[in-house]
Amino acid sequence: MLSTLVGASILFFGVSLLGNFWNLAGGLFERVSDFVDPGPATVNTFRAGGVFAVLVGMGWVASGLREIFW
Repeated sequence: MLSTLVGASILFFGVSLLGNFWNLAGGLFERVSDFVDPGPATVNTFRAGGVFAVLVGMGWVASGLREIFW
């Protein structure tokens, strides 16, 4: 059950990054670029990170559902 909740949280975060909802990816880019030289990176770099977060979240949810139902 806990892994399903963690997976849903990661999945929600990844979808938020991917769609740049609430300017999440833009805000993260602005904060990180204050500390680190962004070089050729753009806000789309963080949006691409959302793809990986969605995949990780789906894995967590799938493993959690497997524990619940089987």
